[in-house]
Amino acid sequence: MKKYVLSAFTILMFLINCNIVKAKYTSTNPNCEGDGTCILLCNYYNKVYVNELKNTNKEEIISIYYNFNNKKYSIEWRRNNVTEGKNSGSLSDLFSKSGKNVYLEGEAKISENNFQCPQYGYIDYGLYGGNELCFDNDNKSCTNNHNDVNTKFGKSYKLFISGGRNYDVVSQIDTYYNSSAYKDFKCEEIIDYSTGKFKLTSTDIANDLWKDFDTNFLHGNTAPNIISNLKNARSNQLLENIIKYRFPECRAEDQKAVAEGIITQEEANKREEMRNNIDIDNVKSTIETGYNNYLEGNINTPSGDPSLVQRPDNVEPMDICSQNGVKQVLHIAGYILFVAKLVIPLLLIIMGTIDVVNALKDPDDKTMKDSMSKFAKRIIAAVIIFFIPTIVNFGFSLIDDATDFTNFSECGECIFRPTGGGCNYTLIGEDE
Repeated sequence: MKKYVLSAFTILMFLINCNIVKAKYTSTNPNCEGDGTCILLCNYYNKVYVNELKNTNKEEIISIYYNFNNKKYSIEWRRNNVTEGKNSGSLSDLFSKSGKNVYLEGEAKISENNFQCPQYGYIDYGLYGGNELCFDNDNKSCTNNHNDVNTKFGKSYKLFISGGRNYDVVSQIDTYYNSSAYKDFKCEEIIDYSTGKFKLTSTDIANDLWKDFDTNFLHGNTAPNIISNLKNARSNQLLENIIKYRFPECRAEDQKAVAEGIITQEEANKREEMRNNIDIDNVKSTIETGYNNYLEGNINTPSGDPSLVQRPDNVEPMDICSQNGVKQVLHIAGYILFVAKLVIPLLLIIMGTIDVVNALKDPDDKTMKDSMSKFAKRIIAAVIIFFIPTIVNFGFSLIDDATDFTNFSECGECIFRPTGGGCNYTLIGEDE
């Protein structure tokens, strides 16, 4: 029985390893993200277009970047395998009608002081389309306001546009902010009870909130204004949370210390008075000034060499399941798996039947019992092996539905349903 369980486990591991390697998102220029010369701000990807045309070589992508080398913002978009772009030193010029038109509709606004990626991005598919973009937050304003022969934008379920936003840097910043633990700061680390002054420094805040973000996303570069503003806003929120939530806990901790005889009630009252008298606005100003100095003085050092920095874990250079060669290999593996899940159970049943027939020739109770037990085990192993692909496929389909960034379905079509006709690719060596 052990060897059958081991065989089933081996097949299961093979299936899992074939499918866990998949990209979180597909952008137009993953190289600049990987080598640390840019930071991706917003990304839009249209899977509907790919799925309806059954051709993974065509896709609609819009990516918005800040480039560290030239200190400029850029928009790149890909339509029918053709990539175009526009860049500018300011967001207002980037999202404008100068040069290639980039429209903002439906209350979509771009600001360096409070940056937000618009919810939807669209590529023009008019008669002479492909060279204009539009962004909105309601999935209708771009369509309603620009709908003529030369400039035409669809909705997020139509062709020749990019669908909803599938990446934005604000969410990444919030992820780092939400992972910070203001409760980890001891009360004595927050306030110097000998002087009554706020003790946390800009470096303390930066290390708690942004150290990993600066390494993984800034790649040793100075943050653009939109990133600095967002981070400063979150840093201020951290300070407000300390005042709102941590200080009451400090009060409770002091009363516990009084009860245990560690400090006197007079000392506890003195500490409470110090906490109540903290000038939070002055602290915010000091932290913000100090953080800007931290960026200028600490990030731009030789130790911040982008070539020495690993790429963020959630950034992948390509969509594995959309690659033509990968799909062809998985399709072959799918046929092998399809044959194996039929042949192996059949062989196990035949072997079990032979054991039972041999036992009938010598109807000894012990022999018959051993043969029936062995036959039952072979039947169980056959059933397990037959249904493993189905179970694994179902499990990964649940994972696929639980997140916006997975694209398991294309890999699944190739390896789990090779005879269904849903695995589309161009044979290597043929003209696409």
